Amino acid sequence: MVKNIFIAGKGKFASSLLASIPKVAALRQQAVTVAPWSEDISPVPDAVLVHAGSGRQLKALVTQASTTNAVVIQAATGITAAQLSPNLTGTVIEAPNLAIPIIKFLKLIKQGASLFTGGDVSIKESHQACKSSSPGTAVELANAFSLSSQDIISVRNPDEQLQLGVPKDFLNGHALHWIRIKELGVTLEFNTQVLGRSAYAHGVLAITAIAHQLQPRLYHVTELLELGLI
Repeated sequence: MVKNIFIAGKGKFASSLLASIPKVAALRQQAVTVAPWSEDISPVPDAVLVHAGSGRQLKALVTQASTTNAVVIQAATGITAAQLSPNLTGTVIEAPNLAIPIIKFLKLIKQGASLFTGGDVSIKESHQACKSSSPGTAVELANAFSLSSQDIISVRNPDEQLQLGVPKDFLNGHALHWIRIKELGVTLEFNTQVLGRSAYAHGVLAITAIAHQLQPRLYHVTELLELGLI
């Protein structure tokens, strides 16, 4: 059965999903159609609606999900569906990251972060210079360690990014995170690296494959791991 995916948003993230999902779907041999979402188009029942914009379209997407059995993947950072629609009745998945290995890492950190309440924890992230929205994955990591988003060190300068190991070819599309924990003379370091945006297309397609197995409610993407769905 062909799944219909609509991408809401005008920025580079939305554009990259529109471009990469068909290519990745072909590799996965997954039958989908992909198109930009607009309030002007007629709702398609059982669609997957990916919010990758600034938030202006999110409330309309959530409303559509409640009336057409669509599923919303809320993939933009700095805003949540619950903030805009606290009484939502459709199926909405909050996904601060769409890369499946990063989702697994977030789950791992959330489970173990409380073990380090006595340690000195620092979080650094690097994204392409044009990224102006909140670094959603870094915020999730900070929350896990009971840190403020103000504690996150954000790097957007290309020269500094090169020094940190970002390949030149990926300065315009990368996501790197570092966690450092110092406690009792011991230093632990964790880092993640996403180069390019194809990993996010894989995530959209993995969620699309199981989206309509979910009951209508709000989910965090890590819950899909707990349910054994991704």
